[in-house]
Amino acid sequence: MTSNVVRLLNPLTRQVTELPQITASLASKFRGNSPDNAGLADDRTVLLYFSGIGTLAFAKPGDEHWVLVKLGELLMPTMSFAGRFYGVTTGAVMVVDTRESQPPRLVVAAKLDKPFSRMVDTVHLVDNGGELMLMHRMIRPIPDAENCSKRSYKVYRVDLDAGKTTPANGLSGRAVFIGYNRSFSVSPQVFPYIRADTVYPGLNLGERSGHEQIGAYHLADGSIEPSNYDIRGSLAHPFNAAEFLAGCVRG
Repeated sequence: MTSNVVRLLNPLTRQVTELPQITASLASKFRGNSPDNAGLADDRTVLLYFSGIGTLAFAKPGDEHWVLVKLGELLMPTMSFAGRFYGVTTGAVMVVDTRESQPPRLVVAAKLDKPFSRMVDTVHLVDNGGELMLMHRMIRPIPDAENCSKRSYKVYRVDLDAGKTTPANGLSGRAVFIGYNRSFSVSPQVFPYIRADTVYPGLNLGERSGHEQIGAYHLADGSIEPSNYDIRGSLAHPFNAAEFLAGCVRG
């Protein structure tokens, strides 16, 4: 973006597409806020998400102006999957509906198996080898243990046809790296040192350091691999493949 001009560059074809300009009145609404995510709402519509002001901004080539949609609830995390833009509220996976007959809007794509609390939990959408899945990261008190808690992770399949999420036992032989704002899955066949059906917390998540020291969580039995990582440490050490990938979701 140069001044108030917005252009979209395809890095593969180097094709440049013109989008509506950012007018002074529109810029005033975004002052002090940068988009948390950007993606495609369909094959032509570009979307920007500003969580700080709870707003989605839409535009496509040929439009005269950006369309703003004010959200009633925080939509985090967000991601593009199969040409659509998804986000999660406390009770559902939402998708942006961009049918020509009406303005862009958020609709329920799949209800969560159980609502979650943003006070203690986080959820993470991930493209798991072409299948949309939801990771539930939680911390719960340990019964009969004063002031003690335990970290755990659950995985759900997002069934877009049935409009619901269903618990899954694993990740179809893949591994998932989760961060606050982005997540991805990899195949152990490509990265031999990565364990299948395992959750790897990003380097900026609290369980990586401190007393938890969770480097990996195996979904099959709930066992962990220690991380031995201190985010406050001043001494550098060589990263293995898992730590390097965990750093890629840190932003």
